[in-house]
Amino acid sequence: VEKENHLLAACDIPISVPGDVTTSAYGVILWILTATELKPNDRVLICGAKGGMTAVLAKHIVGDNGEVSVIEWNEETAQWARDSIARHGFKPDSIKVTLQDDVTVGSGDEGYWNTIIMNGSIPKIPYSLLDQLDDEEGRILFFMQNHRQSQTCWVVHKNESIVTQKELSRFRFTPIYG
Repeated sequence: VEKENHLLAACDIPISVPGDVTTSAYGVILWILTATELKPNDRVLICGAKGGMTAVLAKHIVGDNGEVSVIEWNEETAQWARDSIARHGFKPDSIKVTLQDDVTVGSGDEGYWNTIIMNGSIPKIPYSLLDQLDDEEGRILFFMQNHRQSQTCWVVHKNESIVTQKELSRFRFTPIYG
């Protein structure tokens, strides 16, 4: 983060970034990555770039043979994420950040992802993204609006034709547009 925001980062709270969004608090990012059970060599799609830190930490977990791809709807936020990723020592081809008008539809033909992270709140269950998950061990994490001021975090596991879901906690997250 920028120097004037170092104290906010240390306090583990969201920080404004270009594009009218905020970063996730570092504790929430770590919680997201733990809840999705990332492991080396996974393919991860992050819908909503925010500050880029979720992508950076995910890439550290999946390693050189894993893949992390980010889709973002706002050009300012996408560029901020690219710059943040570069500041953390990653080359542009290590973590791809793609501009896309509707991030709620996922990556289209690039799927089968081990994990999809909806990095913001959404108004309805993203059923179309289930088809982009790996049939054996796919996982999707999303924050769905349930009250005026909070969202419930869900993790859905896909195993062949069986889908299990787990309600994890309530959060307040910026919305994803699509």
